[in-house]
Amino acid sequence: MIVVFDQLKISSDGNKLLIGVHVNTADKYANVYLKSITIMDGNKVSETCPYAPTEEYLDKIEFSEEDKCKEYSAEISAKDLARRYETDVHAMNFTQKDMKKTLFFVYVEVTGAPASDTECGEDNVYTLGVTFYIQNLYEKVMNFTNTLVSKCEVPREFTDFILLWNALKAAIETGHYVAAIKFYNMLFGNMNDVSVISNCGCHG
Repeated sequence: MIVVFDQLKISSDGNKLLIGVHVNTADKYANVYLKSITIMDGNKVSETCPYAPTEEYLDKIEFSEEDKCKEYSAEISAKDLARRYETDVHAMNFTQKDMKKTLFFVYVEVTGAPASDTECGEDNVYTLGVTFYIQNLYEKVMNFTNTLVSKCEVPREFTDFILLWNALKAAIETGHYVAAIKFYNMLFGNMNDVSVISNCGCHG
């Protein structure tokens, strides 16, 4: 993988999207640099190729060729996204509440050429990371735990929740994003249903 995510998560207070990335340090990527980082709401991903961003992004950070940037980190708040909305027609009028409800797709684009012997699949222009506010999971679990303690029985809905949670993790880890978005919606109930494909082939 050309780009490595050092960090991608929502802060524990739900106020910031934390991003840390760097270009793979392998020799074959010596002439590869960061070009852009695009942040999207999961319900805006492309229906034909989820591995590349669309123009309906929340935010886009761009690097010049002169920068020859190899790594980047940032803490992006809901207020930051809201301010960018004032000048960026593609961004949403974002709030802290939105940040806690959003399944974020973060696309890191690179420029430059890896070594000619780089294998297919290891030379894609975009690297995609997915994250959401994990505190939502805690709150769900605590609700079920309170029922378990008060009634001394395992709610049937808790079993369903555990299965859905594991399905969501598996879908994200294996790149089945249409399933991931559906499972996220079933778990947290705040995203539109979309249809995407699982593979876009070589070279992004």
